[in-house]
Amino acid sequence: MGYAFTYPIVYLFSRGSRIATYTHYPTISTDMLQRVYERRPAYNNDELVSNSQVTSRIKYMYYVAFSLLYRLVGGFAELVMVNSSWTKMHIDSLWKVKSHIVYPPCDVAEFSDFITKPSDRKNIIVSLGQFRPEKDHRLQLSTLAALREKIKEQNEQMEDAKDNIQVPKLLMFGSCRDGDDERRVDELKKFA
Repeated sequence: MGYAFTYPIVYLFSRGSRIATYTHYPTISTDMLQRVYERRPAYNNDELVSNSQVTSRIKYMYYVAFSLLYRLVGGFAELVMVNSSWTKMHIDSLWKVKSHIVYPPCDVAEFSDFITKPSDRKNIIVSLGQFRPEKDHRLQLSTLAALREKIKEQNEQMEDAKDNIQVPKLLMFGSCRDGDDERRVDELKKFA
C-alpha cells in the first residue's frame, strides 16, 4: 500500500529486512507543493492560507520538510512499484528513485463482447475514479463544455453535415468514501 513512514520501523525491528512497496497514491505530491508555492487555493490549500504570504510561506516550508522526510523514509524501499504513470512521476520525483509501473489487474475478457466496428462507435469520454477533491472533476466538466462549444462552432462552418464532428459525451463513474464525497457528486450533478 505504500505506508512509507512504516518502512524504517520495519527495517529496524526486522534487522535489515529488504522492503518492496506498491504505492497507489503518494502521501504528498509535487502538485500539492506547487499549489502552495504559487498560493493557489485548492483542496489542500485553503483561501485563508493562500491569501496570506506569511501563512503560505510557513505552509510551504512545512510541505518541503514533510517531502524531505517522505524521501528519507521512501529510501528504505529497495523495490518501488506504483500503479500509474501519474504516481510514478510523483514518487520518482519525491523519492529520487526509478519506480516500476505495475498496473492493477483487470479481467478484460468480459469486454470482448463490446468490441464494435469503427462506424458503430460513439464519441464518449469515460472518467473512472473516486470522487475526491484532488481529482478536480469540476475541471473535467468545464473542459468538456469548452470542447463542446468549439466543436459546435466548427460544425457550423462545415458545408456538409455528414462531415460534422460528433459532440462528445462525458460519463463519470466512481466511488465515494464518505458523506463529503457524496455531497461533491451532488454538486457536480448540479454543475453539469
